[in-house]
Amino acid sequence: MLLFFMNCISFLPLIKKYTYRQPFTDTAYHSYSGAEVVTLITLLITGFFLILKLETIIKTDEIEVRLFPFHSTFKQYSSTNIELIYVRKYDSLSEFGGWGLRIDLFGKGEALNIYGNQGIQLVFKDGSKLLIGTQKPDEAAEALRNFLPKKE
Repeated sequence: MLLFFMNCISFLPLIKKYTYRQPFTDTAYHSYSGAEVVTLITLLITGFFLILKLETIIKTDEIEVRLFPFHSTFKQYSSTNIELIYVRKYDSLSEFGGWGLRIDLFGKGEALNIYGNQGIQLVFKDGSKLLIGTQKPDEAAEALRNFLPKKE
């Protein structure tokens, strides 16, 4: 919603300039004004968020995860390395410092999330943790019933 608002605001000066032929400033020697630059940056950021995609595949013996465009291929997590796995609620800002590809800065483990407050928590045998965000917590919980190991 914020990106949509930013895009709308950045287009208003361009509409004024190109539709009504009114310059942004009194100096006509600028070939590109700040509005064109802001609009371009806003469109690039919006495009990046539109292609950002978190994909999770839960199999009986492994979980595959890819956060496109950061990961071009799926990363596999085998059940032999996982001690515990379950679906839980989380607060992305307080636990991980935000959304996206989050490294372990706060002692809560790593996180791959884009939106929301539901995720699949993986606890590995070496003690490290990974939270994978999901918009389908019920489907994830159902798929995890066939996955080993299970939460007790």
